Amino acid sequence: MRILIDFIYLLAAIGYSPIVIYRAVRHKRYLTGWNQRLGKISRRFPEKKCIWLHAVSVGEVNAAKTIIEELKKTFTDFEIVISTTTDTGFARATNIFGENFKVFYFPFDFSWIMSRAFRNIRPAICLLMEQEVWPNFVHFANQSDVPVVVVNGRISDKAFARYEQLKLISKIIYRKVTLILAQTEEYAQRFITIGTPEDNVIVTGSLKYDTAQITDKVDGADTLAVQLNITD
Repeated sequence: MRILIDFIYLLAAIGYSPIVIYRAVRHKRYLTGWNQRLGKISRRFPEKKCIWLHAVSVGEVNAAKTIIEELKKTFTDFEIVISTTTDTGFARATNIFGENFKVFYFPFDFSWIMSRAFRNIRPAICLLMEQEVWPNFVHFANQSDVPVVVVNGRISDKAFARYEQLKLISKIIYRKVTLILAQTEEYAQRFITIGTPEDNVIVTGSLKYDTAQITDKVDGADTLAVQLNITD
């Protein structure tokens, strides 16, 4: 399965490479962070247990502010590391969190890269903002007995239609996710429909992007601690 996934990624990378080159030359994008994208990631405090939070872009980074504050208060002996995908997300995360936390680019989901990333980061738990779940990522998390939690979970109409077309693959991926903390009942049902076990989905409300406040009274860190039995 991983060989097939890597082969698909390779074909996609070959097809997408002209766009990457164009954007790098024209818009100065994708010029930094390549070591991190290849899984060469160092931690500031490697002796500590680690929480790895991934936020794709600016919106998810903003929404992560509240949960990171709660995690910092609840899991005082853990190091928190934060990954992003986009250049703008990285810049925003560095601006908000860079003084106190390690910020890096999310590694490419090739199996050999993700294996290296997990060896270097050694997370105790992985938190994914909204929906960003990758096959090799969840495979190596499961292989290392690392819980994977989707926080502020949502699936757009477009993404839901795509997942339904690839339902067999999505079921393989999402059955490996430990817990989904969904924004609404509708999103929760969508996660269940594409293959997440019903017992692994909880509706917790939404983190607003503009103020990064929780709309419903939900203590995200306490929810994680209770559900996953993680203590500091």
